[in-house]
Amino acid sequence: AMPTIPPNTTTTTHATYHHDPYAQPPETLTNLTDLAYNLPYPDKDYTSYSKSFTEPLFRKKDVITPALSHAYSLLDAAARERKTLRSQKRTTLRQLKALQRQFAAKKEELLARNAALKESSARVGSWTKRVFDLELIEPSPWNDKLAKLRKYAARHDGRIPEHAAKNSADEEERTLAAFVSGMKNKVKKNHVSVAKFPHRVRALEELGVRWHSENDARFEVMFQRLLAYRKEHGTFRMPSLDLCKESGDVELIQLHNWVFSQVGSFRYQLKTKKVEVVKRFLDVGFSFERWYATNGHVFERSIPKFDDFARRYVKNGGRMDKKDVEALRVASERSVAKMRRKYKKKRRKVDGGGKKVDGDA
Repeated sequence: AMPTIPPNTTTTTHATYHHDPYAQPPETLTNLTDLAYNLPYPDKDYTSYSKSFTEPLFRKKDVITPALSHAYSLLDAAARERKTLRSQKRTTLRQLKALQRQFAAKKEELLARNAALKESSARVGSWTKRVFDLELIEPSPWNDKLAKLRKYAARHDGRIPEHAAKNSADEEERTLAAFVSGMKNKVKKNHVSVAKFPHRVRALEELGVRWHSENDARFEVMFQRLLAYRKEHGTFRMPSLDLCKESGDVELIQLHNWVFSQVGSFRYQLKTKKVEVVKRFLDVGFSFERWYATNGHVFERSIPKFDDFARRYVKNGGRMDKKDVEALRVASERSVAKMRRKYKKKRRKVDGGGKKVDGDA
């Protein structure tokens, strides 16, 4: 803020100037900001003049007009403001340079820390590998099975006993097949026993154990094809199998049969049903009740609430409620009976017409 200019005097950087005492004194300055809105030449930029003024042309003894006295005062105020701002700028520059030096020092420190951390990580990694190697040969039931599996693979040209070998007549093969199958299930579920000990998983992978079977790969392919079907048609509902066959679209027929197998494994409570599969279908909005087109009013009245059964099945972690199991059993029996009646009716029509007999193409 500017100090008040006493009447009849005008303060400049160099001297105090007297003017006609009978003349009107300059206005009192109370706020330097007012100067910005009262530039003598507001439409032009005279920044280049900021260093041009060195001293007043008129001396102390001279009597000057009020206008020039007022202008000297405003110039003096603006010059003092500029001097203050330049001083503040120099202070800021010194602080900035100090910060830049600190930044450069901290940057060097960070680079040194990173280099030290990289060396430390290499040491930790090397010792981790050493510990893993020793843990895998330390006497333990799991390591005993791993050692037997290595010997088995060596005798059988690298072959690993698969799931079906659990029914083998060879006791060792049954034991190792069960061991591998159990590890596969734990890896798929990210069980704590494998999540915390990844070297066990790596040891089995080095022997040729693969965690995803061909069935898993086929499931992913067909599931993505199902999602593509919904994207194209706006629904998961599919035509009946007869209509799919009439279309001649081989991929559509394959998709229909695959979806039917997935729905059937749950509806009919087959051993192939998996809670993670049911969950994936529910998560994308698939309906186990409305997965293919049919007569709507008949459909809604007669079909059980399969979606509710499925949601409870997933919520319970793969366990079915007793009431749901019974409802599914009844629904399955009705479905099978309906299919039998339909088949018999169709056979009666064929046999009655005398056009076809059993065994004809």
